Amino acid sequence: MEERLREMFRQEMSAEQEPPLGGLVEGAVREGRHRRRQRRAWLTAGVTGAAAALAVTAFAVMPGNAGRSAGTTASATTGGSTGTSAKGNTIPAPVLAAESTSTVIKQPSGPKLPVTDAAAVEQLIRLLPKGRTSGYAKGPQAKGRYAFGQVYLDTGKGPGMVRVFIYKGGLGAEACRTKRTAHDVAILKSLRDHMLKGEKTEAERRQTEQWYQKRLADKLPGCRDLPGGGRAQVTANPTGSEVAVDHGNGVTVQIMTTNWLAWNGKENPPGTVALTPAQALKIAANRAWGAKMDAALVKKAATDYPALPTVN
Repeated sequence: MEERLREMFRQEMSAEQEPPLGGLVEGAVREGRHRRRQRRAWLTAGVTGAAAALAVTAFAVMPGNAGRSAGTTASATTGGSTGTSAKGNTIPAPVLAAESTSTVIKQPSGPKLPVTDAAAVEQLIRLLPKGRTSGYAKGPQAKGRYAFGQVYLDTGKGPGMVRVFIYKGGLGAEACRTKRTAHDVAILKSLRDHMLKGEKTEAERRQTEQWYQKRLADKLPGCRDLPGGGRAQVTANPTGSEVAVDHGNGVTVQIMTTNWLAWNGKENPPGTVALTPAQALKIAANRAWGAKMDAALVKKAATDYPALPTVN
């Protein structure tokens, strides 16, 4: 297995509901809701039961993952990075190239200071739609990442989690591809075969095969150039969305929203999807983001949020 496995799972699974596993799901449900949410967080609406076990095992044995804590970033030229979510969980990030190749989203002029997690929170609050905000948090230190911020947004339907990740690197050919490789197909086939092991009804076998064929037919999200500069990758599904924008200057901003909240010591409580993909894209493409940001904002954030909790 290799680093691309994570990205392949994210792209292949994100737009799909959990595959039909019949009775296999029941046992997983009995183990607790938080374990199901942990799996979903890694796979972004991925698989449960035996298929999830295969996916998680594959992640655990990939080269370079030994001893890696949640939130660390893989080599920029070989694979993706992760952000913190539930206890022991990871959020898939784009597969980043060492350098950006897209057009540049020019930042506003004026004095700049290095971005901080507090500044990421401050800027995110300013860009969110109107609503009540809470749940402010930062992330652990992570190689390959400039900053991380979390905000809960409640527009009247309950709180929903929004996270911003500011990464080093850009969206290259690997992240933006739209066609599957033979390696991708082999992984999907392995998932299908694993789900079909053991006693299955004819209906379960038929549903699993239909799921497999649909995944083969679906296109990968790819990337698109934005009119104001930069390049975007949008992955959306009923449980939320991940939008990454390459700002063209060695910085990629990812906005993630999902229907669960941060780990509270017992579980990931249910939440609402606070942003549409279009809203997330607008935020991720904002000119304010960068490795350095407006000096006044950075200073204000240090005063407003001197001791943000670290989500883990």
